[in-house]
Amino acid sequence: MGCELDLHNHSYDNPFDVDAYSEDDFSPPAIIFSPNTVNVKVGETVPVNISVLEVDGLGGMYAQIQYDATILSINSVTTASFFNSKQEPFFLYEDQGGILDVYISYLGSETFVSGTGEVATITFQATAKGNAFIQFTEESEFLGPNDIPIKIKGYGKGVIIAK
Repeated sequence: MGCELDLHNHSYDNPFDVDAYSEDDFSPPAIIFSPNTVNVKVGETVPVNISVLEVDGLGGMYAQIQYDATILSINSVTTASFFNSKQEPFFLYEDQGGILDVYISYLGSETFVSGTGEVATITFQATAKGNAFIQFTEESEFLGPNDIPIKIKGYGKGVIIAK
């Protein structure tokens, strides 16, 4: 006597589950938000991670994020653990009120990382009620050693629901 497990037909809300994106013609290497849906009250802050999925030999990246500046403001942007190594990466961000540019890079061609993980955390503040959509633009890019581009095959989207 035994039981049958059907684990592949259930959603577990894991942002790093590549199979969950296959329904949307979305494949790695990719750049996503985690979590990609958040509920928040007006006035509160909420952290959203910029994450990469299955990237090989990443030496630097540029993420351009569009967000609804009529509902959200940027409280802070900080690095996360994916670019941790002996060499601290160069990190810079610029908020242009609706467009956020995030640059993370190792200086030199000998240092790079591979895999899946969180590269930065954006702390948004809800300033008004509504559904604030966030998305990566196709201006975003991954760079390998010697600044050789790595094609991004998936660009994540998300929504912050402010009540």
